[in-house]
Amino acid sequence: MSLINPPTLLSLSTEIVSKNISSRVQGLDALPGNLKKKLLSVMSRRGTLDATSLSNLLTGFETFLDLSESFLSNECLAAARTCRYLQNLNLNPGKNQVHSFNSQALLDLFPSLTRLSTLYMQRCPAVSDEVIESVARNCAHLTQLDVGGCAALTDKSLNCIAERLPRLTSLNISHSQITDLGLASLSQGRSRHSLNELLVNNCKGITEKGVASIIGSCSKIKYFLFQGCPVSEVVQQCLALSLQGNMRQISYTIH
Repeated sequence: MSLINPPTLLSLSTEIVSKNISSRVQGLDALPGNLKKKLLSVMSRRGTLDATSLSNLLTGFETFLDLSESFLSNECLAAARTCRYLQNLNLNPGKNQVHSFNSQALLDLFPSLTRLSTLYMQRCPAVSDEVIESVARNCAHLTQLDVGGCAALTDKSLNCIAERLPRLTSLNISHSQITDLGLASLSQGRSRHSLNELLVNNCKGITEKGVASIIGSCSKIKYFLFQGCPVSEVVQQCLALSLQGNMRQISYTIH
């Protein structure tokens, strides 16, 4: 064993416990908060968390929770409702993640997460317009929202986002059913002067009309990607005109 930066007894113990832990093990809830935090971090990276271990390891004071590699059930999301100080939640599908929760579990979750600022829920089949409405209604401090690949989402979601999320800076709603009408709503919404990144790739209801509404009204937009949308070359002229006398840099893709 190398004597340079040798592992501490705490790190070794955490590794051993995380590898041998079972949902039937009793006493996890009695561990001190610093040990719970370390175990939670290790087990979340390895995808070994289940509802029982998660509920026993959460302290309620977490500000960051990454469940991207975990087996996610309704019970897991119910356990996460105790994290009332949570600011960053990652439910993106990792290599080992299995989605086994429904929309109701998400609807029950977000009223508890009023301090959330970053939310990742890519390719989640349980994300519906009603879920986005709950997010927008309860998470007013949200600045980053990634729901790319949530195919059920429509302009109703964009309307809710436009009305209720004034601090939003980054939005990914690619591969969804949104249209020009939704982008028009977003362009007049409360975040039109804070939004600087927007991804609407492969949304077949987006044309140059919707793109122009965003460019014309969102004063801080810098990264705007709409690859795979039925947008004509007219947009190139619109972009050129919008940038005259303006130092903004807009990244865009026409396909």
